[in-house]
Amino acid sequence: MKLLRRVIGVIFLFLPLLISAQVTVGHLLTENRVEPMGLDLANPRFSWQLAGERRGILQSAYEIKVLSGDALMWNTGKVISNQSTFVPYGGPQLASDQSYQWQVRIWDEKNHETDWSARSTFHLGFLKVTDWKARWIVMDPGKASVRSAQMFRKDFSAKSRFNRQDYTSVPMAYMKPR
Repeated sequence: MKLLRRVIGVIFLFLPLLISAQVTVGHLLTENRVEPMGLDLANPRFSWQLAGERRGILQSAYEIKVLSGDALMWNTGKVISNQSTFVPYGGPQLASDQSYQWQVRIWDEKNHETDWSARSTFHLGFLKVTDWKARWIVMDPGKASVRSAQMFRKDFSAKSRFNRQDYTSVPMAYMKPR
């Protein structure tokens, strides 16, 4: 009975060390940015960092998956590499103006596999000139005034409901002539 208590005591003594040795993957970046919007690259690059309580954690392999909604776009499979910065996307062509999610898991120097990281998102902008459908909002030349700042405004009705709200504005400085 005493031996059983000692064994259980040793297990509980070393259990926190075993739990704290867990390696996690975090700080996911796409093109060195956290969840970027409007990327103008067809093949973005991914980076991540390892975290854990023990010192000297090394990555021996990684696996990345990229999803569009629930559909798998690309999975690297297990890649034997210590690279964790600027790993290029290598799957099928990504579509303009679409959001994608990605996550990664790694194997450490002892070949222990981590859990999948939390998902990170990136959104591609327009990749081709033909993707742009906007028109410039221009001032009516008959209403132009040299001495006052102009306000450009356009009223419109949306034909369908917006899923997200993106807009781009290009501010112009008002300069008073001398």
